[in-house]
Amino acid sequence: MQKELIVIVILLFITSCTLVPTGKSIAEEAKEAAEQAQATAENMEEQTDVLTERFKDLVEEDGEEPTEVTENSEENVNEENSSEGVSIEATTGQVISVDEINSEINSPPEPEVKPNTIYIEGLKFNPLDLTVNVGDTIVWINKDPKKVYMIYSIPTEFRSPRLEPGMNFNHTFTKKGEFIYGDAVYKEYMKKGTIKVI
Repeated sequence: MQKELIVIVILLFITSCTLVPTGKSIAEEAKEAAEQAQATAENMEEQTDVLTERFKDLVEEDGEEPTEVTENSEENVNEENSSEGVSIEATTGQVISVDEINSEINSPPEPEVKPNTIYIEGLKFNPLDLTVNVGDTIVWINKDPKKVYMIYSIPTEFRSPRLEPGMNFNHTFTKKGEFIYGDAVYKEYMKKGTIKVI
């Protein structure tokens, strides 16, 4: 961390010497550069602390004993710059990028997938294909906060009413066969799924 701080100060000093004078002395500009570098270093330390805590939480969620992470311990933590940004690698061998942690923090948890349930969100069916038995009921749930969907099948076995956000549609399959289903509102944009009834 100190090496990085020194390099930043030197680069800022060299850069400030080659720039058009601002009316400040080189010493004043160097002092400002050092203060900015210190602020950057403190911000990096705060981010490291946040990432370390999140990493410990993820390891605990996996049911493994968290590893003590120290700033200078290369065997426990290895920070590296890559095209994906900074990542943390623990003795568990799991690498977590900053982007992954940010997306987990900023995105809602995945819904619990129930058997014979198809979630609709972001112009996608999840899962896309299902195999069920004769007499089973499939539920389509609109998890999209803004879009309305209308589910239909080919051949015409069923057609849902408008599914506003949070609404669902059920259909019980009474005969064997393969049924392709899709959405009537966004049919050009959404992949069609298949229900195989055995």
